[in-house]
Amino acid sequence: MGIYEAYYNCRQEPFSLSPDPSFLYLAPSHREALAQFRYVVDSRKGFAVLTGEVGMGKTTLLRAFLEQLGTEVNTAYFVSPPHSRSELYAAIASEFGIKWRSVGSRTNELNEFLLDNYRAGRNVVMIFDEAQALNPKVLEEIRLITNFETSDAKLLQVILAGQPEFDTMLDSDKLRALRQRVIMRYRLVPLGREDTVQYIAARVRTAGAESSPFTYAACEAVYRYSKGIPRVINLLCDNALLAGYARDSQSIGRRQIDEVAKDLRLVSAEVAGVSEGRDRPRLIARRWLARVAALLGFVMGWLVTPRRFWGL
Repeated sequence: MGIYEAYYNCRQEPFSLSPDPSFLYLAPSHREALAQFRYVVDSRKGFAVLTGEVGMGKTTLLRAFLEQLGTEVNTAYFVSPPHSRSELYAAIASEFGIKWRSVGSRTNELNEFLLDNYRAGRNVVMIFDEAQALNPKVLEEIRLITNFETSDAKLLQVILAGQPEFDTMLDSDKLRALRQRVIMRYRLVPLGREDTVQYIAARVRTAGAESSPFTYAACEAVYRYSKGIPRVINLLCDNALLAGYARDSQSIGRRQIDEVAKDLRLVSAEVAGVSEGRDRPRLIARRWLARVAALLGFVMGWLVTPRRFWGL
């Protein structure tokens, strides 16, 4: 954290890979997905499906959506998909604080819980992340519990979010009953060139800096290597900041992005790939060297005055 604060004038890491909703950049694709989520929940429509490639920001989007929901919505967010009916009901009980009276009465008790919330004016939403890991039997059980409804509204709203493979699963004959229940089916698309530029600026601004260390040419290079995939953008930018600190360069230009992309083995034909094998030790070593350099800098009492570069 020290180098970001002292060298780049940021209060926090601008390109962390953690799904922090405060850093959500609403590109048109993400904005549309949020709007459709809101429609499905507010109108009590039942099922919504969100898919996108690895690194597209699905989890960040889901967490931002959860933060938008008020106290009139009772929510459950399942990060690890349940692998059986018993695991599903155990997870539901844990999220909502329900104590099942018996195994055989779980569906009736869940219906009672949903009706109690409905009478109290509250909606109930379940969000399943990594939905491609759900097996067909669990998906069928989720479909069945969404049958609980009044004459004009669903008592339970469900959002299923997963990788593109989930689209393939959903299109199979085994899940045709579930597919017919889906009101919204949306796929996130990568950021465009200008959105990539604005995404970088927005994250630096959210982190607390008054100006961005990235030149416009650097941002264009980031787009070229990442093809607009947010996680890859974060990887490139974070490593570029660490490299800039190690070289005492507060301005990040195209050449530095080219070098980082080479180290990460990012090529145009592999827009989302970062080697997890032989490259990982090298990347970890780079990060630790930069942090050790930062610590030594503080010990020696270095005072670094940030300069203004390409403005936000």
